[in-house]
Amino acid sequence: MKPNLVVIKNDPIPAPEPDPVDPKAVATLTSALNNAFQIRAGRELVYVLGSGQEESNIEALETWVRTSLERYGIAPTRHGLNILVAELEKQLTLWELDQSL
Repeated sequence: MKPNLVVIKNDPIPAPEPDPVDPKAVATLTSALNNAFQIRAGRELVYVLGSGQEESNIEALETWVRTSLERYGIAPTRHGLNILVAELEKQLTLWELDQSL
């Protein structure tokens, strides 16, 4: 009787691609954070929160939300919003402290 053993090649298994974040969820979270923090119009936060390519603070915030969700694997839920609030507060506080020096 032959064993039912299958030889596996040494081919690397490709890592799964991360699911793209739902743009509607990003927009909803961005709006909630913008309302909570009352971020002013302007471009001051483009280099703080964004990639530097954004045209406004709100676009930079949207970039920050999308990259944070992807980087940390945060689900776009109420709990995820709480995490984002805490992280954004830290980042903006550090930026404000840096501005005062």
